[in-house]
Amino acid sequence: DQHHTFKGETYFDVYEKYFSILKDKEITFLEFGVRDGASLATWLEYFPNARLVGIDIQPECKRFVHDRLSIEIGSQNDPAFVKNICEKYGPFDIVLDDASHINELSIASFNLVSSTVKDGGFYIIEDLRNSYEDLTEDVKHWPGMHLNVDTCFDNSKTRKDLDSLLLGIVKDLDYRASDFRSVNFHSQMVILQK
Repeated sequence: DQHHTFKGETYFDVYEKYFSILKDKEITFLEFGVRDGASLATWLEYFPNARLVGIDIQPECKRFVHDRLSIEIGSQNDPAFVKNICEKYGPFDIVLDDASHINELSIASFNLVSSTVKDGGFYIIEDLRNSYEDLTEDVKHWPGMHLNVDTCFDNSKTRKDLDSLLLGIVKDLDYRASDFRSVNFHSQMVILQK
């Protein structure tokens, strides 16, 4: 769709560049945010030997369970829940955050989960356009946002925190002290590789 396309390149075109080396391998893929199941269905097809785990706050997402796909119901705003997912399913070859798009929750998830990404694996945060916006209006029409009412939705006030996290990783890379080997920005997404 047009929201995930920039200069003729889609999210999937970008992912193909990074993920093609893993396509037929037995990987473990964690995705925050299931919603309508479309993304996980795509990954099930793209990675025929992968084990996928989807996390969402809406119980109806359980309907997407598949022999290679587990769905866990809980919030990325619940550290105990997220830690349990890491212990139960990790380590991960790919972690994709396509959940709340609330900066503070994306940062918290990254801090909890990034250490479980395997060497050579990827941690991705999608839809960074939202990371600049006041999301309070989205409570009315964005599925699941009403379940995050105790969280600040004005990302414009917290984008500097996300920038600080990412720039800290870049600085650590420059000093050869990072767990990551690269930080790659594309339109609306950042892809970090261990």
